[in-house]
Amino acid sequence: METFIQEIKNQDIGHRQVSDATAKTYSENLGKLHKLVTESDVYPDDHLWLKDYDKVIETLDDQDYAASTYRNYLAVISVVLQPKERGTYRDTFEATAKKYISLLAIKKGEANELAEQQKLSSTDKEKWVTTKELIKVRQGYAKELRLAKFNLGKTGVKGVAPKKYIEILQMYLVSSLYTMDFSNRNVYGKMKIITGDEYRNMTNFNSVFTHLQHNYLVIDKKGKKQIKFFSMGDTKTSWKKVAGKPKEWNGLVKIDIHKDLNKVINLWLKYKPYGEWLLIGKNGGKPMGRNGLSKFISKTFKATGKKVGSNIIRKVKNTEEFANDSSIKHKQEVAKKSGHSVATQQLHYTKHIMDSDDSDSQYGTIGFPANSLNDCPFCGYSGCNCGSGY
Repeated sequence: METFIQEIKNQDIGHRQVSDATAKTYSENLGKLHKLVTESDVYPDDHLWLKDYDKVIETLDDQDYAASTYRNYLAVISVVLQPKERGTYRDTFEATAKKYISLLAIKKGEANELAEQQKLSSTDKEKWVTTKELIKVRQGYAKELRLAKFNLGKTGVKGVAPKKYIEILQMYLVSSLYTMDFSNRNVYGKMKIITGDEYRNMTNFNSVFTHLQHNYLVIDKKGKKQIKFFSMGDTKTSWKKVAGKPKEWNGLVKIDIHKDLNKVINLWLKYKPYGEWLLIGKNGGKPMGRNGLSKFISKTFKATGKKVGSNIIRKVKNTEEFANDSSIKHKQEVAKKSGHSVATQQLHYTKHIMDSDDSDSQYGTIGFPANSLNDCPFCGYSGCNCGSGY
């Protein structure tokens, strides 16, 4: 990959010199895409795998990427296959390169038009669901756990759950993370669980300041009480890009945990078989990771009949939340939780999906059906006996 990095740095991209940081980013993205397409960690000396255009595009289509991420991968391929300058192709790659470049141009044009009009893309239309449908999936997991005699409201003594129910419990947690509050991309994939004392040590000593540049679930015990919050130090908006310089850290965002989500987290922590990571992957004690979480979200919401991911959930929830507009303060609060700016929220995540005369008024704050705010958030029924104490 070092040869490729040097190739990029020698290119004249848009009549400007490519920085070391940009070249490294291009290289890393190429490596990620190669691993997805070939399932190999070893990058070859050539780029012949890119000749299988159909497989590369099929792989990109299978991922729950935002349109901008999809375009970024196509841009990387465009650079790879034009190693000297634009219009000068690698030997034997000209026909394939032109297909990628043509698709990139189409995607850019579609993105500009859709963003300006705040319309759904064809891909988004295929994946579109409602918050009500997502909540119904979460309630389905709650019902299954309740029937299996899991207490949904109290932590109690540490329990041991069969392997089958570990996955259901984790799906219940993930469905809750993305329906009980505004979702923040796939940030939970490598989220570590730490104590309040460990967190305070990080903030008190500069020597471990870089430790804050990660995502944590902080559990702070104060007497008999437990206070939980998310510390987000590694999200898309945590880093500021400066031309010609390494990325700069913007600092972290602390997010209080809703009381209903707190109950779900307590249930998961009671039965979770491994220690330090919030979500566990297939390999036991290792974290699920962002890529793994992307696939797990899709699996979690499979009952909707759509390929649901964190990106489409963000669009759905923002669209429903701001269908009848909202105060700037509320927009700022939602944008902070979601990890993007208000401008990005309105341009890229809030979509026009129905006429004003046909607007759906059943959604209240955070996407919950307005006529059921007093119902149990776990099983969805008023006065239920699921043990949640709601």
